Amino acid sequence: MGSPYLICVLQREHKEIRIAVPWGHIAAREWGDASSLTKVLCLHGWQDNANSFEPLVQYFPPGFHVVAIDFPGHGLSSHLPLGMAYNFSDWVVHVRRVTKDLQWKHCHIVAHSMGASVAMLYSGTFPEAVESFVCFDLSSPVIHRVENGPDRLHEAADQIVKYDHEHYGLYDFEETVQRYIKSTFGSVTRESGVLLMERGTTADGQGVTITLPTRLTALMGTVASSQTTRVYSARKRGDATA
Repeated sequence: MGSPYLICVLQREHKEIRIAVPWGHIAAREWGDASSLTKVLCLHGWQDNANSFEPLVQYFPPGFHVVAIDFPGHGLSSHLPLGMAYNFSDWVVHVRRVTKDLQWKHCHIVAHSMGASVAMLYSGTFPEAVESFVCFDLSSPVIHRVENGPDRLHEAADQIVKYDHEHYGLYDFEETVQRYIKSTFGSVTRESGVLLMERGTTADGQGVTITLPTRLTALMGTVASSQTTRVYSARKRGDATA
């Protein structure tokens, strides 16, 4: 007897939504019935976008309401104003903005890489708001030795100042796909590269521009210690002890 969910592999219709924020908007892709009680929030990885989840969503059970966001500076979302850093802890605030705007009291989270780090921190900060989460390509938030903090901040601060005036080059679309695949050390297929670059580039008639801000290479505010990670992990299980 066949699986009752096989029909889900058929291409599902989606719609694009925008969530207003003080500096512009957070873009998202939405699937399913908004009245469904099963809410799923999808959080992508560093320098990716909401299209990461397009193939996976096709396998979700019927009746799920799914929203995949583009983090600020990614995909179709607004960039932060020039001079502002992309701070890791701010991703948690952005997720909170999204769930408040959607009027979701709680949801499931499916997340990849950087998005999975954000999901773990969000779940520890708002354990009452997360029913469950699934993480891909991550076992814990990024941990750094506390004594390395000053050097990391030094490097990030210099990078942010360097990129106060960002420049975006023009490329052939296929070139952007190949550049992306190379940046992942060949860990993604060309098909996946095309899917991500379709949402991660803009065309102007002479070529395409990769929309990612160069400031993202100076991402700040990663979790500092294993003890901090244990505190967040315990809270997501309903136990505040480390």
